Amino acid sequence: MASSGPPDAKRAKREPCAGIRAERVRMLSKPAIGRLAPGRSMVLYWMSRDQRAADNWAALHARSLAAEAGGSLVVAFNLVPSFLGATYRHFHFMLTGLAETEATLRSQHIAFHLLRGQAENTIPALAGELSVAAVVCDFCPLRVPAAWAASVAAKLDALGIPLHQVCEMQRLRASLPKNPSLLLHTGLTTYDWYHCDLSVASAHNHM
Repeated sequence: MASSGPPDAKRAKREPCAGIRAERVRMLSKPAIGRLAPGRSMVLYWMSRDQRAADNWAALHARSLAAEAGGSLVVAFNLVPSFLGATYRHFHFMLTGLAETEATLRSQHIAFHLLRGQAENTIPALAGELSVAAVVCDFCPLRVPAAWAASVAAKLDALGIPLHQVCEMQRLRASLPKNPSLLLHTGLTTYDWYHCDLSVASAHNHM
């Protein structure tokens, strides 16, 4: 019969909430603000590109920060009136998926907020209302989402709240061959190209 006691130290270190590699995270806030706002414990994950509860690096980092601060995790998604010509069908598909994501999060006792408007207004407003210790966002290379992140960071700076951005593949690609066809010579798969850890990519790259 399996033991019901606490996990051993080695197992605990393998848990996802122990954090992710520092190379995946960059601070969009002013350096003086720090990693966590002092005296606060809740962490807000501003979900945008990665609209899923599992296999989500930004969510894992937000969980880790919440555990470090001794508080809870809250997730928010901001719905804009229009985005790059998206149609009703696009929005319907996205909202259906978000409903499933919300159900998964709530089953894990994680609150989910669906906001409407411009992120530069809604995200800082919610962060201030909840008095969060930090905000975490995912990375998108498109110009419009990048501008959203910069605007949100500026307003959070005024509130003394740090904004962490978690990069899934931007910095990873720098450690991999420029030409995807060269993956055949490194042993890396297409999944590795987008998702594997920097240490794994580096090891293959120097074989």
